[in-house]
Amino acid sequence: MAERINNPKSPRRYRESLGLSSPHGSVRAPDSRVQVGYCLLIIVAVCYNMLLAAANAHGLKISYGIVALAETGILASALLFVVGSKLRTSDIPVLTFLYLSATLSVLMSLAHETFAIDALRNFLIVGCFLLLGSRCSFETIKTSFLCTGLLVAGGLILEISSVSTYIDLFRPADYFSSTRGINPPEFLKERGLAIGTIAYNGRFTFGVWSGHRTSSIFLEQVGINTYAIVVSIYLLAFWKRLSRLHLIFFVLLYLAIVLTNNARLAPLVGVCFVGGFFVFPHLPRYLQILMPVGIIVATFLLFNFVNGRAGDDVIGRMWVTYEFLHSLTVDNLLFGAPRRVSGAADTGYGYLVASATMFGALIYLAFVVLICPQESREERRLAWGLAVYIFFWLLVGGTGSFTIKSASLLWALVGFARSGLLRDRFQDDVERGALIGSPLS
Repeated sequence: MAERINNPKSPRRYRESLGLSSPHGSVRAPDSRVQVGYCLLIIVAVCYNMLLAAANAHGLKISYGIVALAETGILASALLFVVGSKLRTSDIPVLTFLYLSATLSVLMSLAHETFAIDALRNFLIVGCFLLLGSRCSFETIKTSFLCTGLLVAGGLILEISSVSTYIDLFRPADYFSSTRGINPPEFLKERGLAIGTIAYNGRFTFGVWSGHRTSSIFLEQVGINTYAIVVSIYLLAFWKRLSRLHLIFFVLLYLAIVLTNNARLAPLVGVCFVGGFFVFPHLPRYLQILMPVGIIVATFLLFNFVNGRAGDDVIGRMWVTYEFLHSLTVDNLLFGAPRRVSGAADTGYGYLVASATMFGALIYLAFVVLICPQESREERRLAWGLAVYIFFWLLVGGTGSFTIKSASLLWALVGFARSGLLRDRFQDDVERGALIGSPLS
């Protein structure tokens, strides 16, 4: 037996003898108790806003500082889990990304004599949950999605069936007033809903749900929209690995969110993924790197021929991004513009440059493409799903893709793919020398 294990012609047995199980050099998923901790942390990251809102609605005053402290605690816990499981060579690309982000944040802060930490906070969410996800088992990922899905479904049912009970439980308007300083008009404040959930004449709707734009446990309309897209990426990548009941539940949940939230990008992305399920595995690896370039060039070309105007539709959102990018100076590109960040919430690409400089934006865009392995069919579907979501959301959806409420699930999913446990063709990959699943492995 010892001879077989140490035989270089049996690389899989050799790696297993070292406690390794993936082409990225990561160790096997830890024992079940640690996996429970990982799962609970991901669930808390998705749901903590709901818990704080409920506390605020029932007498415990919640401020922005408490929300920031809660998010910091979640990120710190993720890092403690990572360090506790020991760092690995496969962590180096993610740690390098975080190091570069922190360096840019320090340099921007010194250059502008103010704290420029917006991009660092966003990139920490990406990095922490990537590292955590790489230590998760597939059962942990599935359980995290299922538990959060059940909570979202429960919140959605409550909100649709009895909006007054939903408001009494969470008081979204009061919560966002206390934590974000958003004071809605009196008529909306009386209803207790977040200002963005209001349905008005002329806004896009499927015509199925005539009430306000639903939010479920996310309390506002953007968070549930990004969550629906993350669910669609999950289904795109793991469709053949999930049970029939699992698939039915998430497809119905996705449809319920789309039809009652009346968002635009989630259904567009969903339609794209239906065809992409068959097409993505056959596209060249890492071709996604051309997407942000093509999107920005196409946007600038479009508004050279079309008169732009701001508005709550696809063209209006594209115009906001175009106008902001067009207004950036050379200094903004090279050194960022932290004082313009607060006005860039509706322009993802502009926000990236303002908060992280042109260099930070380029690093992030390249990282999104290169961090995801693209050897197996499932990995390619995941990589394309991630790229389509991030790059198009940055054009028309602003900064919502960075919210920890959905980004925690998404990047844990990508981290799991990096562990190599997803790949069916592991033995074939090893024997043909494909030990590196992505350029950043």
